[in-house]
Amino acid sequence: MIKWTTPTLKCTIPEGIEFDYILLTLMQDDVVVEKTITDVIDNTFEVFFTQEETSLFKLFKKIEAQLNIINGEVRMATNIVELGITKNLHDSLIEVE
Repeated sequence: MIKWTTPTLKCTIPEGIEFDYILLTLMQDDVVVEKTITDVIDNTFEVFFTQEETSLFKLFKKIEAQLNIINGEVRMATNIVELGITKNLHDSLIEVE
């Protein structure tokens, strides 16, 4: 992931998993960005991030990511994976006109 950009993460879940919604959590120290997913097509979904969201993360330090799959009272969680964050030469918001 590159700071100050609008990346998209593409995720796939195993076939046959039933859910009400999926919660994607990205965490780095005290920074937490969460996205709720309800639309999954062919076991795949995409999660979009804003420039403001990626700007919250500290450079060159790992970001932990985890999916929690919620179905009624049942909650399943994936293993935690690590993402990297690198710098952008334009270290600020770029307004799209």
